[in-house]
Amino acid sequence: MYEPFILPVVQVQANWEAWREGIRERQQIVRRLAALRGCAFVRLQQPFEEAAKLSPPEYWLWDGFHPTPAGHGLLAVEWMKQVSEAMSQP
Repeated sequence: MYEPFILPVVQVQANWEAWREGIRERQQIVRRLAALRGCAFVRLQQPFEEAAKLSPPEYWLWDGFHPTPAGHGLLAVEWMKQVSEAMSQP
């Protein structure tokens, strides 16, 4: 299951703290659901935050939530890396 994620683009900057808190709550819900269902939990907030240090947030998420083509590439890389790690553990 993917961790919900957000970056501070123009569309969400005016209410950034409220948006960020809402995403944090959803991250915890999805984390618990993944554990309950025995699913891999793919962490995405930190990778997107790190990527936003290299290129503007809008490069990765056009509206703060929905990935651009580059954002989809980052999702794919993180999914492969994290799910592979999870599958290699007993």
